[in-house]
Amino acid sequence: MPKFKRYEKYKDSRIEWIGEVPKHWEIKKLKYVSKINMGQSPVGSDINTDEKGLPFLQGNAEFRDLYPKEKYYCESANKYAEKDNILLSVRAPVGEQNIADKKYGIGRGLCAINIGSIQGTCYIWYLLKVVRNELYYKATGSTYEAVSTEDIKNLNILQPLFKEQKAINNFLKQKTFQIDSLITNKEKLIEKLQEYKQSLITKAVTKGLDPNVKMKNSGIEWIGEIPENWRISKIKEISYINPPKPKLLKKKNLEITFLPMEKIKETGQIDIDNTKNSDEVYEGYTYFEDDDVIIAKITPCFENGKFAICNNLMNGIGFGTTELHVLRPKEKTDPRFLYYWTRNYSFREVGKSEMYGAAGQKRISPFFIKEFKLTFPQFIEQKNIADYLDTMVKNIDLQIYKIYQSIQKLKECRQSLITHTVTGKIDVRDYVEG
Repeated sequence: MPKFKRYEKYKDSRIEWIGEVPKHWEIKKLKYVSKINMGQSPVGSDINTDEKGLPFLQGNAEFRDLYPKEKYYCESANKYAEKDNILLSVRAPVGEQNIADKKYGIGRGLCAINIGSIQGTCYIWYLLKVVRNELYYKATGSTYEAVSTEDIKNLNILQPLFKEQKAINNFLKQKTFQIDSLITNKEKLIEKLQEYKQSLITKAVTKGLDPNVKMKNSGIEWIGEIPENWRISKIKEISYINPPKPKLLKKKNLEITFLPMEKIKETGQIDIDNTKNSDEVYEGYTYFEDDDVIIAKITPCFENGKFAICNNLMNGIGFGTTELHVLRPKEKTDPRFLYYWTRNYSFREVGKSEMYGAAGQKRISPFFIKEFKLTFPQFIEQKNIADYLDTMVKNIDLQIYKIYQSIQKLKECRQSLITHTVTGKIDVRDYVEG
């Protein structure tokens, strides 16, 4: 962060994590500078998707970068957020923020903070990104983190003079815009790399690596032409679907890999550091072995691509949630080729249309997995394609990781700049954009 001048005189804020603040700044509770309206949930049957009533926000699930995007409506909402109110999440993740771009009904996962002026709202918006640290320490709850009305009301708020608030707003608006523009450009680059990776996978598993090979019609519209010597197979013909428990599990005191859903990344990577004793987890889980392909079967994990190929499991065995399908490659099926086929965008798109169950609880059935048709070359060609994709995907993922790291550094820089500015560690009253 570049060097800025400091204020002439400081005082102890008596707030440990804030430290000293400019001597003339006041320290107040949020309840004395705003009106706070805690959300309340209406009867569940009154919530609809037919645009009847006001847009309704139950929590931060509808939050976006700045303004929320409603999915639901309600004619009987009990609590509201008015236009330009700050929306603050009071349930996990506690402290997330958005601005109300219109009037909303709000559920118990949110509160609306009305400062009374656009200038004051802008300043408190930035300040909350810092003082919400208090909420993290106060968050309680046995099943999820949450904070109370009193926790919100008693947040410590620093209050500079009005003209200083204006200067802070102008400074942070300019600086965060510059940083956010850099972040946006890098995120777009990641999107392009992801699209490129997806196109490589799709082309390789449906067309092969030889651009001069003779082609034939696959008979499947969304696949189109395939190499002449390839065939169309169902997944059940080239792999065992959800096979029985590994026989080795019967061995006493066997350490095996524990792989919960959160340890399966959307990039296909898995964290296999956790293990458990097989005697403790013999019943009630999904089991898999090295070289098995695992597929999340519940929304939104399936749509997001939580699929992986298992390798280096403790004693060759792993277990996880029952919300996984397991594909065990048969003879003459390269597990990596099968895995890359599941990463094909078309597999997910067709799968989404075949999911069953209520909204938010939809699942992929084993029938869809078994009957899904894919392109299938000879084993040696599967291996060559998998080798090629291993190299290409690894290189692309490395580029994405480096860009992601630079984004994280920019976000840290932005947060540091906001923190130093709203707590008075730097003086921006005379700042002029250079």
